[in-house]
Amino acid sequence: MVNKTKKIVHLVCTFPPYRGGMGKVALENAKEAASYGYDITVITPKYKYLQDLKAKEEIDGIKIQRIVPFLEIGNAAILTSLFFRLRKFDVYHVHYPFYGVMLFIVLARIIWPKKKLIIHYHMDNYSSGLKNLIFRFVRYFIFPQIIKLADRVIVHSEDYALNCRSSWWLRRATHKMVEIPNGVDTSFYTASESSMNKYNQKNKQLLFVGALDKAHYFKGLEILLEALKDCKQKNWQLNIIGNGDMVDYYKKLAYDFRLDDRVQFNTNCDDNCLLSFYRSSYLTILPSITRGEAFGIVLVESMACRTAVIATNLPGVRSVVVEGKTGELAEPGDIESLRAKLDYLLDQTELVQEYADYGYKRTIKKYSWEAIGKDLDKLYKTL
Repeated sequence: MVNKTKKIVHLVCTFPPYRGGMGKVALENAKEAASYGYDITVITPKYKYLQDLKAKEEIDGIKIQRIVPFLEIGNAAILTSLFFRLRKFDVYHVHYPFYGVMLFIVLARIIWPKKKLIIHYHMDNYSSGLKNLIFRFVRYFIFPQIIKLADRVIVHSEDYALNCRSSWWLRRATHKMVEIPNGVDTSFYTASESSMNKYNQKNKQLLFVGALDKAHYFKGLEILLEALKDCKQKNWQLNIIGNGDMVDYYKKLAYDFRLDDRVQFNTNCDDNCLLSFYRSSYLTILPSITRGEAFGIVLVESMACRTAVIATNLPGVRSVVVEGKTGELAEPGDIESLRAKLDYLLDQTELVQEYADYGYKRTIKKYSWEAIGKDLDKLYKTL
């Protein structure tokens, strides 16, 4: 019997309407947990660009609190008022990385030792200069303490956990580790009869989905544009879905590569619009270049819509893409490798259809939110 009074807070640095994988996972995890009767709250920063949103609201049985940060830099924020809110919750489900809450979580666990802590390890952080020094400091001095305090550590795949930059500490916490993948709403992301016409189009539709900001440079859009620049196959059209402070940079890049007439930017695409692109696309491409990409939500969303994929051979990502079954894996940051995969699949329509069918079946079985909700319920019951 579920303890319906158990209060769980999800702490996440980005959250819808921001288009990012971590926020989407936090939302779906929270919705599934709420459906099992848990009292769920999501606390997330109210960044300057989100000032039109309410500070408090309720969606699908989830209470959402957006806190104005004491300090914000990009998608990083320090929430000084968070500590006083933590007292009323039984379980802290922290979507990591969220550096701005780490100190408060440590203090809360010391002061209220009966509180339970789940660290949901999404990805490594990569940068250069001062940011890189901050990331390294957190990784070597703060993260180990957080892992020691954690009751459970959720990872999307053991492959990623044992190969990421924080693997030194995660390997020493395997007894706390629980593998729960990211998922997809298989009732929404579905194929349609008309979408099967995509294989007969003269120009095959390619799709890239990702935030177009500096924080998500690791998504590798520049690598994709460079690969397409000299592709032998010319029967393609690239649709780019996303928004951010680097849109103009990527548009100029497409222009410089003389691709602007074959590359379409869609910076204001809602979920229904995205669904339409998934359905009509011949391939979805996720050309990420660093282990900042730990999973790739767009891959399972695409496969749920019977669309084959090309991704890069990164820990975690290669757990989602079964090479030679659901798609192909290129080497990270390798333009020639990605170009070869594109040229090959653009010329292999029947094979791409086989990939799409296998990927669909696998996604329904492994990545539905219903299946993931059952795993979360089992986890919460152990705390």
